[in-house]
Amino acid sequence: MASSTCWSPAFDVEENGHCFARIALDTQQERPRPPGIGGLMAGMAVFVIVGIPMVFFIWQFINEILSGRFVPVDAGLAAVFLVLFVGFLRILASRVRRWDAELST
Repeated sequence: MASSTCWSPAFDVEENGHCFARIALDTQQERPRPPGIGGLMAGMAVFVIVGIPMVFFIWQFINEILSGRFVPVDAGLAAVFLVLFVGFLRILASRVRRWDAELST
């Protein structure tokens, strides 16, 4: 026998008197809209603005090596920037694939 001991209408009472939450299954949930062209352009601009200093430093280091000057500190920094830049490119590639998939659907 059900008693009305539940404190909210969002709960149902079962035969043993315990309160259980009602779960509304909404199968018609709105999908988030994919970013428009403006959002894509803004995202790409952020990637370019962040990536340019990394490319500059790596390019400068390669230039120094080819001219015969080797500075170990610069080599360490260039290695760190190279790893960051490769990771950055991987993130960029996955975002572009996701944007393409969202715009294609």
